[in-house]
Amino acid sequence: RTNALAGQYHAILTSADVPARIIGGGSLFGTREVEVALCYCILSQHDAYNSVEKVMNYPKRYLSRQFVADLRAARGAGDGTLFGALQHVKRNTRPAWKGKGIQRLHDDLARLRRVPWAKVPDAVLKLLIKPSDYVPSEGDSPDEDRAALYEVAMGMARKFPNPAALYEFSVKCAAAEGKDKNQDKVNLSTFHRVKGAEFRHVIA
Repeated sequence: RTNALAGQYHAILTSADVPARIIGGGSLFGTREVEVALCYCILSQHDAYNSVEKVMNYPKRYLSRQFVADLRAARGAGDGTLFGALQHVKRNTRPAWKGKGIQRLHDDLARLRRVPWAKVPDAVLKLLIKPSDYVPSEGDSPDEDRAALYEVAMGMARKFPNPAALYEFSVKCAAAEGKDKNQDKVNLSTFHRVKGAEFRHVIA
């Protein structure tokens, strides 16, 4: 029904070394929503500065490119941790009200750090999904489902013992997507994208 589910099947087939492609889309791990969810998983256990830059406005915190530059410059400040750097940037941000988004980011990441890995996927979903994500925006195609992408990604995350193993699997999926385009593969698609098309074998 949605590309989120097609992405889930693509990941499952890739893990079984079965060549597959998504018609009208890419790997589950190539979507912005899944990238953000995975970065939160990584940040639940690691001071990954590159991941901070990808999640800083999911949900919206109104952080700018200047925040990114300031955070990079503050690396190692305070107690030497990511949280120390965030507090350093907040203290030196003027006017003070601009530091509210930084504090929210700090607090959200701190809460994730207190959660055991088994519960991180649920914590990430609670952070990212709002009721409005379940209501399609004007102009969205039937393939688009932001909440479903988050949920599928975290469903996959639950299958791995730690964020490092999850990341390695996402890299494998991305690499499989770019392999020989002439190779016979299982085609994955939503009904919406294949209306009127004909295939020799169809599994619905």
